Amino acid sequence: MIRIALPAFLLSASVAMAADPGAMFLASWDQNRDGSVSLTEARAGRAEIFTSFDSNSDDIWQASELEDMRATLKDASKGVGLRPKSGKAKGMKSGAMSGLGEGFADQGMDSDGDGIITRAEFESSTEAWFARRDRNGDKQITADDFKS
Repeated sequence: MIRIALPAFLLSASVAMAADPGAMFLASWDQNRDGSVSLTEARAGRAEIFTSFDSNSDDIWQASELEDMRATLKDASKGVGLRPKSGKAKGMKSGAMSGLGEGFADQGMDSDGDGIITRAEFESSTEAWFARRDRNGDKQITADDFKS
């Protein structure tokens, strides 16, 4: 099995999320450093995630790429407060990593149910992904959205 290197921002996010998930999410996803992540920034971050795990650059996550991604996320989460089976980060109702390694059909990412995730399917699910994390509905993900 080919192991895909976890993008630096995901690795740093997963390691530090145990200590302060909101701050680490913002450090990784807040491109303009205004203290919040907009839907535009979330789209860019998720596009980067897709590219990082699309090892053959065909804009499709094949079964082997999904397996590599799950293994990479599981390895990165060991001992740092993430629950690999749920994909949820400690301290967040639906974690920053949620929906990346498990339950793609349940997350609505495999919209045609064919067992593969295309870039279009993954990116089109960004609004729903964002809305689940924007707990106060202000159209921004901030550190407050990580508080219980």
